[in-house]
Order: sequence, then structure tokens, then C-alpha cells
Amino acid sequence: YCSDAERFFILDRTPPVTTKTVGEPKLVCGDNCYYITQNTQITLTCVDSGSQGCNSNDVTIYWRYQINNNGTWFEFSHHGPEVTFTYPEDSNHTLEYWCADKCGNEEPKHTEIDIVDTLPPIITKEFIGPTYYNETEGIRYIDGVTVIQINATDQEPHPVGGVTCDWDYEVLDAQKLGQGEI
Repeated sequence: YCSDAERFFILDRTPPVTTKTVGEPKLVCGDNCYYITQNTQITLTCVDSGSQGCNSNDVTIYWRYQINNNGTWFEFSHHGPEVTFTYPEDSNHTLEYWCADKCGNEEPKHTEIDIVDTLPPIITKEFIGPTYYNETEGIRYIDGVTVIQINATDQEPHPVGGVTCDWDYEVLDAQKLGQGEI
């Protein structure tokens, strides 16, 4: 039996912990750094395991990012244990995220870099030597000394690198003579 004068208090001083999950496509570019696209989903999950008196799902996730370290922050919050978002633009994003529980416990901010690159590589082809293009047939004719030079370049502003360009060619009788990768 408890009288009105008796009360129980549970002291919660443990901050929640937020984890970040980066969807696909992604490429690790260093510690806390990813190359991603505008379609790559970022999920922040907040767990308040030390909470006894406070509802462990009663948390708020905060995140903000700035583009190219320009000093202007885009700030967001979500009441709940998980949120998913994407970046709407190609650029270098500095992301900060953290979580707070209902009792006011707030974890330190996490900082990561997400470089968004949605632009495809530019592939160029150059014929060095004799060549003739027949527009009616849609065929380019070359001889045995003509060199075909293929270049693939990842576009600015944030080239990821590691561009692979697969190629092949055939002669008029549809025999495949060669293929390769640069």
C-alpha cells in the first residue's frame, strides 16, 4: 500500500544513441564519408536503451546538413525512433545528427560527409586515322591502321572516379573481333 505522500522517482541520465544506415548505391570514400546518389536513402535510428522511466520510443531525432561547407544549415527533426531521407541535390554534404529522449538527455552530435553524385560519366570516342561514315547505312568504315581512342571521365562537381567503360566491335559479317574495358 502506498500513500499519497509516497512517490517513486526513476532517474534517467543516459542519452539515446543514433546510428546511420546508408542505402544503395554507395561507395565508401573514407572514414565517415560516402559517395551516394540523390536516390540513396539515409536512415537514422535512435535507441534509448537506458531509459526506464521515460518511454524508450519517445525520442526526437535531429539532423542538419550544409552544402560545400557554405555555413548555411538545413535543419530537420523527427519525433520517433527512425527517419529516412535523401538529398535533393548533387553536392558535398556535411551531415550532423543526434537524438534526445523525453527526459532531455541528448547524445553528442555525429558528423559525416555524404558526397552526392548523380551525373553519369562522359564517354568520348575519337578516330585517329582514315575513316568514313555512311549516314544511310549508319556504319563507320575504318581501315587497319585507324586507332579508336575511348575516354571516360566522371563529371564535376564531385567525380567519384573509378569509371569503367566496356566496349566491343565487329566487322561487316557480324563477327565480334574484340572487346575490352578501360
